[in-house]
Amino acid sequence: MIGTFAFLSPIIFEAQESGDIIDEKAPVSIDNSYVLAGKDVLTVTVFDEENLSTTQPIDGNNEIKVPLIGKMKVGGLTVREAETLIEKEFIGKEYLRDPLVTIKVQSRKEVFVLGEVNNPGTITFKSDVNTLNIVELIAMCSGFTKLANKKTVEVSRRMNDGTFQTMRVNLEVVLQEKERDKKGDQKLEIFEVKPGDIVFVAQRFL
Repeated sequence: MIGTFAFLSPIIFEAQESGDIIDEKAPVSIDNSYVLAGKDVLTVTVFDEENLSTTQPIDGNNEIKVPLIGKMKVGGLTVREAETLIEKEFIGKEYLRDPLVTIKVQSRKEVFVLGEVNNPGTITFKSDVNTLNIVELIAMCSGFTKLANKKTVEVSRRMNDGTFQTMRVNLEVVLQEKERDKKGDQKLEIFEVKPGDIVFVAQRFL
């Protein structure tokens, strides 16, 4: 895959290739640009066709089984792309004349935190939360270890085209500016992590 480089801000200085527990069955609030992936549990409904509704996870082949149609590959597509694909299949196979398909994602929204934090693992967003600032995220992992390299925290994110972009965040600068912000010196914008992001905190050189 080919990566891209961009200077996004003084805090996020390079891009390259590369919560709380909620009810697992509760639909999450996402927009139609969300990219579907394995472990996502989908509820597919067809307007005015209750017998065609289905709820199931995306399998290891990125597929779901749609009533009447059969298996369809939806992993890697956005929600809207998957809805359009299923609608076209219903029309193409002459099952429905003008179907309206809606997909709701019912899986947890998670961020994975690895490396030099005191409690690495998975952080799950509340159902009504779509982003979480990275300082709060680290705090939810009980903070950095003594060996953490705060200057280079990597956030890997899958883009709509299926490629991954890695953004490097200087959290040492963020924390310093956050302290100044408490004193009213400036309004601080902090990098936001999104569901599916992988955050890695490397070890600093001693």
